[in-house]
Amino acid sequence: MRWGKTAELQMLLEEEILSHKRALIESYQNLTQVVNYCEDKRKALEETKAYITRSPVSVTYEKTAVPLLLPNQYDCFIGVLPFHF
Repeated sequence: MRWGKTAELQMLLEEEILSHKRALIESYQNLTQVVNYCEDKRKALEETKAYITRSPVSVTYEKTAVPLLLPNQYDCFIGVLPFHF
């Protein structure tokens, strides 16, 4: 009888426990991939939020800057044109 228990224990050690260990390692690797994916998505979300925040500010700046620059450009352009009367 003792031999049967030893063989059963040996089988558990060699097959069952190793099989479950491999499954745990695979699960750990899969979870690591999920974490990396989520971190990448979070980074992309943060970059998108920053872009969305900057965009209206940029548009407002351009909308204000262009009319301020146009008179200067117009004056420069008029100063270069030869006038023929």
